[in-house]
Amino acid sequence: MIHPSALPLDHDRARRVVRSLAATAPASQSLDCELLQDIAEGLARSVSAEQLPQGAERRWVRLLGTRSYDAWLIGWPPGTGLDLHDHGESSAAVCVVFGVLDEQRLSAGGSGGLLTRQLGAGDSLSFNSAHVHAMHNSNDIHAMSVHVYSPPLSTMTFFERGEGSQLLPLDSALVEPHANPNRSRPPSVDTAA
Repeated sequence: MIHPSALPLDHDRARRVVRSLAATAPASQSLDCELLQDIAEGLARSVSAEQLPQGAERRWVRLLGTRSYDAWLIGWPPGTGLDLHDHGESSAAVCVVFGVLDEQRLSAGGSGGLLTRQLGAGDSLSFNSAHVHAMHNSNDIHAMSVHVYSPPLSTMTFFERGEGSQLLPLDSALVEPHANPNRSRPPSVDTAA
């Protein structure tokens, strides 16, 4: 696996990331998905596992928050994950720093089947606010990823699959930017993937 810091630097992309740090778009307006992906990839080059709280469960820390977007670092021990969920009104991007994560999403054909894609170190993806997915570390090694949301993540809804491609809401949660990830409350209710 290639660590993102070993990837060549794209100077145009770096300029877009730097411009994004000064973004002043209203909180209700999403930044472009490509720009979110650039931010996630740039941050993935500069983070380390030492930034995460200690623990054996999935854990996270908010890296930064602006009016336009926020960014989170999430650690995924083997066997951890989040079932089907959305990100409220936020578009998002994910970049895997190390390890492998599986993303599951409904197939586009309406059959209700789940499509799985594996994301390894340096892999990234972005999506709009209509995207519903699950993220899991199905491997026997830890994984770590950077997640960027625009506007800043405020709510999540968790789903179960119904008939065909139907999604049935199970629970909704407010995201607490400064929540203590070591509380007894399940991490899936506190923050994002």
